[in-house]
Amino acid sequence: MDPTLTWLLLIAAAVLIVAGAVRFDLLAARWQDFFGGPPPEHDAPPAPRWTPVDGFKPHDAPVHKPAFHRSGRRH
Repeated sequence: MDPTLTWLLLIAAAVLIVAGAVRFDLLAARWQDFFGGPPPEHDAPPAPRWTPVDGFKPHDAPVHKPAFHRSGRRH
């Protein structure tokens, strides 16, 4: 088989696959419009707000220090 014919067949197959995917996508969209899709998702209730406990606030947490001495030796 001639190499140019092989490339032409591969390109034609790729074009047909892409065209089929686009057509299927449009068909699926029309099907969903006609028969209706899944029910719309409702907004979730707001997340509960955490009130700070006496003596601890998230921004007051101690800063993490790496486990190294000034000399470079690990703990």
